[in-house]
Amino acid sequence: MGREADGVSQEMLEAAHRRVCLPMYGFNDSYNLSVATSMVLHHLFLCCPEARGDLPPERKRALRLEWYSRLARNDSQRAEFLARVDDPPVVDARRPYAPRE
Repeated sequence: MGREADGVSQEMLEAAHRRVCLPMYGFNDSYNLSVATSMVLHHLFLCCPEARGDLPPERKRALRLEWYSRLARNDSQRAEFLARVDDPPVVDARRPYAPRE
């Protein structure tokens, strides 16, 4: 993925095995970089489901240990986070659905 202002560098273009174009319709001039990235990843996973992969449980645990330690702002918080390494909280970050009246 390139920068929104000027795209991909010449070095990246030369190193690429394939270029991808996202067609646009209507009045838009460009896609936001995060939107373009998500579109490409979504299509990649549809075309190549094995690219999704999955981490083995021991690798997930190791990553949690590392990140929980880094995220903690103090010793108390660190202890609280590390106590959840094997039982991580599941947080639904989506906005709750509220029907329009």
